[in-house]
Amino acid sequence: MQDLMNEIRKQIEYVGSGGTITKESIDLLSIKKIESVIFDLTDSLGKKDTKQAMEVFENLLYAKEPIQKILITLYNHFKKLYLTKLAIKQNRNIRRKFSTKTKPSFFSRKIQNPSKLF
Repeated sequence: MQDLMNEIRKQIEYVGSGGTITKESIDLLSIKKIESVIFDLTDSLGKKDTKQAMEVFENLLYAKEPIQKILITLYNHFKKLYLTKLAIKQNRNIRRKFSTKTKPSFFSRKIQNPSKLF
């Protein structure tokens, strides 16, 4: 929660009094966690945009993320995508299996919809 508060303060200071926080300012200033970057990587792969996927991967390496951590995070995300795709095929609700805290809109946007691309 403290990380989130720090990121919000940074945005407020950047745009100044009466300014508007935009997606561009968030992308410019925010520090992304590896989990959110993995979503970008797999989204690019699902869209068959290998150039963008390689850029994301190279940025992870440039940021000195351990390759083992990248691979484990990718594995876990692909496992969720695969299990979701199976659940959709069998008309089962798998959202409960992943996390009871996952919001339906997040699950749909980051897991369910991308699973259809693979």
